[in-house]
Amino acid sequence: MAAVDPKLLRRLRARADVLLVLLLTLGSLAALATPAAAQDKASGNPYAHGLRLLLFPATFSTGISQSSFGSALRAELDLGRFAMLQAGGGVGWAPVAGDDSVIPYNLRLGVSIALFDRVSVESLEGTVHATDAASVGGQRRGTDSDLEVPISQKLGGPPPPVRERGEYERASVRNVHALRLGYDHQRSLQRTADIHADNRVHALSLGYGWATHWNLLPHEAGERALGYRRFYIDALATLPGTYTASNIPAPADPLDDVGDEFLVGVRLGMEGAFAALLRSAEAIGFGYSLEVGALPGRGGAEGYLLIGLGLALEVDTSAR
Repeated sequence: MAAVDPKLLRRLRARADVLLVLLLTLGSLAALATPAAAQDKASGNPYAHGLRLLLFPATFSTGISQSSFGSALRAELDLGRFAMLQAGGGVGWAPVAGDDSVIPYNLRLGVSIALFDRVSVESLEGTVHATDAASVGGQRRGTDSDLEVPISQKLGGPPPPVRERGEYERASVRNVHALRLGYDHQRSLQRTADIHADNRVHALSLGYGWATHWNLLPHEAGERALGYRRFYIDALATLPGTYTASNIPAPADPLDDVGDEFLVGVRLGMEGAFAALLRSAEAIGFGYSLEVGALPGRGGAEGYLLIGLGLALEVDTSAR
């Protein structure tokens, strides 16, 4: 059997020692990097869901002359971070109070030009989480002192499986302030004194809106959270040649006046959605709309209240 060269053995041992040191070094670095990688969790993109659809099977509109149930549909599309297109419409197909000779409807087209669009870390209370919600086993602002002791302790049972929000009080959300421009076509029943008017108006709108959008993962909000909330105020203007009005019932004299002329109207509203209510369909959720205002045209400065509840769909339009 041939003898092994001692110099070759020393070189092999040296290389083995270097390889062992290298493996130990890489293992140590991996062990140190693993916790850091676990802490560096991805955050939800608040700009990802650029298409928002809302279907309101049940709406309720009420005014002085008429109240009715109906349905409505609205769609929104973000054009980057600079503008948003909005289209929608509704019809009050089931009058429930007042004069039922007119079926009211509305059609809206608009664009919102962003004046401010920024992501910032803010409190989730009042948007994602309800304001002044009571924490488990303690008293928060807006709660009674009787909540200082959990019900489970009073009854002697185990504590309820309710998550403490604590660390999820703040997260990154998107804030948008925008100039609103739009076109409206509306039909409504208006009243002055004892005269009702079938009012059909074409109007332009100018307003201001501010919104908060969120797309939060469980490690950011304690649970999956997706949705938005928006407030707005619009002024509506029409011209004498851009609306029609007729008496209800039709007068014997076609020249009979149907009321005073109002060329300017106003509306204020709040709208939004809470999606990700189902794990199997995160894009689907609950949508709502609340609006008050007074329409321009002829027949009287009659205000209205509109409430819409329905289904919301947040579509992910981000590049994949």
